[in-house]
Amino acid sequence: MHSVIYSSNPTKKSSKRTSKNPVSQLAQDSFEAFRPFINIFDPGAVDWEGSPVHTITKEDWRLFRRYRDGERGLTYSDGLEFKVGRDIVCNIYGPRHVHRHIQGSETTYYTSGRNGLALLYLDIDAHQPWQTDEYRAKAILQELFPFGYFRCSRRGQNGYLKIRYDTIRQFNQMADRLEQSLQRYFLTLGILCDFETKGTISDEKSGSLAKMPFGGRCTRAT
Repeated sequence: MHSVIYSSNPTKKSSKRTSKNPVSQLAQDSFEAFRPFINIFDPGAVDWEGSPVHTITKEDWRLFRRYRDGERGLTYSDGLEFKVGRDIVCNIYGPRHVHRHIQGSETTYYTSGRNGLALLYLDIDAHQPWQTDEYRAKAILQELFPFGYFRCSRRGQNGYLKIRYDTIRQFNQMADRLEQSLQRYFLTLGILCDFETKGTISDEKSGSLAKMPFGGRCTRAT
């Protein structure tokens, strides 16, 4: 297996060999449960600055298509050599990524699937000390979406909604409208926590990355 290390340029990647630890059955089953709702070819991970980035970029895919058509010696704009195994294959989301996330060695991210099923991420964040109403915001979301799954995060609350859609554009527009509507609704109720929807679908524009709900334990009280 390989693990990806990010430099100051998120697309400038190198790889190293790691021990071939077995993937747990929990990771296998979790991956199979989430697979219909995510795009395994457009996942994300945390870069060296602590921000999520797409681990297979649009530039990666452009170079891959040229490689597939027979070109060799391909390089990125910064001169780094393109390697299919390192830059594409090792980053396609699979059970080993879930296993590392569950074990706490890696935080993984997703964009939603392109075949009519999606996983919308409702992100409540309390970045500032005066944002003390995250649980009130969560209660409202639970009332609005009683069939969603909700869990705590390091600095807020996360919700997940399974969505069936007709077109990618329709889903992404719905996610944007829902974000704006709930932001306004929270403000009318005096709720000051930040709120975003994530997990949109990459099309002409890259989808927004959402954090997978895996982990050994919850870090905040519910």
